[in-house]
Amino acid sequence: TNTISEVLTQVRRANLERSRIYRARIIKTFTNRKNYTESASCIKKDTQAAMPTDEKWSNTIFAATLKEMVKDGEIVQDKRTYKPAARIVAQHAATNGGGSGGASLNAGNMTADTNTNSFVNADAATASTNGRTNQAAKVT
Repeated sequence: TNTISEVLTQVRRANLERSRIYRARIIKTFTNRKNYTESASCIKKDTQAAMPTDEKWSNTIFAATLKEMVKDGEIVQDKRTYKPAARIVAQHAATNGGGSGGASLNAGNMTADTNTNSFVNADAATASTNGRTNQAAKVT
């Protein structure tokens, strides 16, 4: 027979493994979209769609995983939306040859700002100051 502490340890291990799986699926959600600023409900919908039909969904593990990813710096939360951190974008670009072939986190006119974990619009507005032209980047 198992003691209560042994059962709790088994449950924690199982939840940790499920959290790792959810984490990978959440990252995949961002890599499959050109618009990588997503609400939690969109991320949830895509994560659920990627699950095998025989696997049971857990809102508790999903919410905890999302919160943990924000805490770990893998994704950035802005009010009610989430986007991948710059290091995740860079890792994805490195493993996928800079985004060639298939979906890419660098799709469109967005590039990662590695200093601030934000994304900078590459189609920046041009401003004129004292006869010089400067690029005024818009951070989104």
